[in-house]
Amino acid sequence: PPDISAFLAYRSPLGYGDQVRPSNGSVPMTQSQTQQGESSVTRSDLYGVPTPQRTSTWVPIPHFRMLEEVERSLKAYDMETVSSRHLLTKGGERYFGVLHIGAGDGDEYETVIGLRNSHDKSFVAGLACGSHVFVCSNLAFWGDVVISRKHTEHIERDLRPLVSGALGRLVEMRHVQEHRVAQYKETTLGDVEAHDVLVRAMDAGVISASRLPRVLSCWRGERDAVWGGEVDVAFEPGTAWRLFNAFTFVLKGIAMASLLRRTQRLHVLMDQAVGLPTV
Repeated sequence: PPDISAFLAYRSPLGYGDQVRPSNGSVPMTQSQTQQGESSVTRSDLYGVPTPQRTSTWVPIPHFRMLEEVERSLKAYDMETVSSRHLLTKGGERYFGVLHIGAGDGDEYETVIGLRNSHDKSFVAGLACGSHVFVCSNLAFWGDVVISRKHTEHIERDLRPLVSGALGRLVEMRHVQEHRVAQYKETTLGDVEAHDVLVRAMDAGVISASRLPRVLSCWRGERDAVWGGEVDVAFEPGTAWRLFNAFTFVLKGIAMASLLRRTQRLHVLMDQAVGLPTV
C-alpha cells in the first residue's frame, strides 16, 4: 500500500463540546475531549486563524484553503459533505478535519475524508479517505486514496489538481470499497484463521496486546454494554466483516491520526485474509 507515514505522523483526536476562547484570545474554539491542548471547532472558526508569512523556502496555506479545495472538488464530482468535524491545536497552528460524504454507499456505511494542514512546519498538507459504519459508528481509513504536499513553492498552484485528482479517484475507489466490503461479508473465517489475523494485527501495530481480548470477545459475540443488541446482529458471526468491525469497534476513540494508520494496516491484513489482491 502507499506510504502514508508522512500524513499519519501527527496524533490528534476529535470531539465536540462547549464554546471557549483559548488563552491567547486569537481563535474562538470549542472545548471538547482534548489532549495536549487540542479542541474541536466550527468550520467558520477556521477563517479566523491567521496564516504565517511565507519565506523563501516555506509557503504555508490557510487551513480553510485546504478545506475549500476539497469541498470544491467534491462539488465538481457531484458529491456533498453531509457533516464534518474540525480540530485546531497549538493555538490554531495545526488543523485536522473529517468530512462525511453523503449518498452512494448504501445504508450501512458512508465515505469519509480526513484532511490536515499545519502552520508550524510539523507536517505536510494532506488528505486520506475512509469509511464510517453507521450501526456502531466505527471509522476506518483506506490507503487507496492519499495525497500529501510539502509547504514549498508552488503549493498554491499544485494543491487544486492534487486534490481534484485524488477525489476523482475516490469515485472509482468507492466501487472498490463496495467490492471489498462484499468480500468481507461473504468470507467465513474459522477460529484458527481469525486468531492468526489477531496475532498478525498485533505484530503490525494495528492493536495493542491489552486491547486484543476485547476484539476476541466481540468476535465471539460476548456482549458488553456497547457491543450487543443491534450492533451484534449487524455483523454475521464467523465472517471477515464481523472481525474487521470487532477491530474498529475496539479502536474507536483513539487518537485520529493513530486510527488512520492502524486501520489502513488492518485493511491490508483483512484483504489478505479474504484473498483480495494487495498492492
